Amino acid sequence: MPFDPLRPEYAAGLEVVQSIEERLVPATGTQRWVLQAHVAWYQRQRDKARAQALAAELEPLLRGVVQTDLALCAVLARVLLVRAEQPWLDGDTHQAQALAQEALALGAAQGDALLVGDAHALLAHIVWQRGEDNTPCFQAAHHAYAQAGDARRRRLLGLREIFGVALRDLVSARAMLANLGQDHPEDQHPSVKAWRLAVEANVLEHAGDYASALEPLSQAVGAALASGQHRVAAIWSGNLGIYLRNLHDLSGSLMWCERALALARQLDSRVMQATCLSQLGSLLGKLKRYDDAVEILVAADEAMVAGSEARAYNSHHLACVFIAMSDWERAALWLGIALPQLFATGRRVSINTAQLDLATVYAGQGHIAQAQQLGWQALADARQHHLRSNEVAALQTLADLCLLDPSVQSARQALGHLQQALAVARSIPGFQIEPKLLESLAAQWARQGDFEQAYRYLQEAAQARERVLGLEVGQRAAGLQVRYRTERLRQEADVLRRLSESEAQRANDLAVAHDTLAQLAQLGRELTAMVTESQVFEALEGYLYQFLDVSVMSLYLLEAETATLKRVYGRRQGQPLPALHLALDEPDSAEARCALERRVLRLESTCLGDDSAERQSPRVKPLTCTS
Repeated sequence: MPFDPLRPEYAAGLEVVQSIEERLVPATGTQRWVLQAHVAWYQRQRDKARAQALAAELEPLLRGVVQTDLALCAVLARVLLVRAEQPWLDGDTHQAQALAQEALALGAAQGDALLVGDAHALLAHIVWQRGEDNTPCFQAAHHAYAQAGDARRRRLLGLREIFGVALRDLVSARAMLANLGQDHPEDQHPSVKAWRLAVEANVLEHAGDYASALEPLSQAVGAALASGQHRVAAIWSGNLGIYLRNLHDLSGSLMWCERALALARQLDSRVMQATCLSQLGSLLGKLKRYDDAVEILVAADEAMVAGSEARAYNSHHLACVFIAMSDWERAALWLGIALPQLFATGRRVSINTAQLDLATVYAGQGHIAQAQQLGWQALADARQHHLRSNEVAALQTLADLCLLDPSVQSARQALGHLQQALAVARSIPGFQIEPKLLESLAAQWARQGDFEQAYRYLQEAAQARERVLGLEVGQRAAGLQVRYRTERLRQEADVLRRLSESEAQRANDLAVAHDTLAQLAQLGRELTAMVTESQVFEALEGYLYQFLDVSVMSLYLLEAETATLKRVYGRRQGQPLPALHLALDEPDSAEARCALERRVLRLESTCLGDDSAERQSPRVKPLTCTS
């Protein structure tokens, strides 16, 4: 794919970045700035540290020249979009929004529809992370990309929209996907391919077909990494872990959880690491490592953005751990936090699961009628929306509620629910049946007096338990837990080290300031004992060489009547300088400029004197302003 400096792609492969890097070597001036901005853009998630370093270097340079070179406004806007990704990935959505809106304003002022679209696309991510409606941002981005005539970006944006719609309305999502294929020709660019495969997986997931969703989503992760979209690669890796967890393949789930966490750490994103830790905490809860799970989930909650979808899921994970611990009060507390946010997302799978968990909490608190009503409602919703794994869970919950009644009729109803649950579970491709379901069936058959059936289910349950809770899974979970704690300790050590360095620097600054004050006090005592101007000037010169790295001292007197500066004292390296008069309006005089502007100036040329170097005032730079 050829590189076009005026129309950069939304994402690109390494071969494009390498071609720009090759052109960057001989480039100078503004051409180099343009190329550096594009390297930062394409590497903003693939190599975030370098991208942010380039953007930080370019931003002040570009701000200094855009007033006179409007063509560089687009470059500055692109740099600001790169800069906005840092606070966005760290959860500081307000700073990210401010930078993105500044880039949007620059792009709009220049009539650059591509920049306007990219700014709106980033703003859509930012406001969604805060739990706000991002539809207006998507619509504005679509309009801008249409104006720019960028079919690839429009397709990418369309796929991102469908990904979100699938969470709420499968029928609409499938229709939108079909229409998108008709409106835009098939595009095999990795950035588009990644989102197309992810949408296919998302549609399958929300149809309850986790097994079929695994292949397209794993391919989507590879395509996202190839195109430098590492954030979504981390998210989708975590989603693969969730799919496998819902299929009760905890070993595979841990593998993808590890990969997601590694990508999040590579991104150096506090929010992404918290999201991946949340998935890890949920898995540890499934493995009955409750204290470890609570520790990680609480830490993840503190790092997440308030009102975000990720925080809603994390609250739900915490509730599930407390349910497993039979801590109904804390489970109800966290479900009360999670459910309103989950309803706001419209994700049917998550809402249905949370409702079943709430039914379990009601039962634990003794509210059996409310629990049964909610259980039947969740079962109906799962069947209506073809959420087959949720249907299994709903039938198990109803069976558990039946068993709270010791009557024979309730026992038969429980057995019926469990048999239905097993039949649905066996019909789901790749679904690994939980030991709890098989053990419950064994117990109910034994209660009915059919010990042969009970024994058969017990054997199957033992095999399932070994598969789900085997030694290898436990060891890997323990390894992840150790790495999490090690990482946290390393971060705490870094904070303490920085504090120590800061305190040491502060102590050093105080010592230097104390020495300086002592020298100034000594100077004051000496000056008060002197009676002639020459003695005062010589004393000042002696102390000047102690405080500053200079070799010249000149003192001037302003003669207001003639608007001139008169040198009254001057020495270079111990040798006196001749008398000198300078007009205040002399254009090449640094001294005149200093007096007129009342500013301290630093000369990059050689020190002041009577030779030609003294007149090289265009090379002066302002240091500080004085009143």
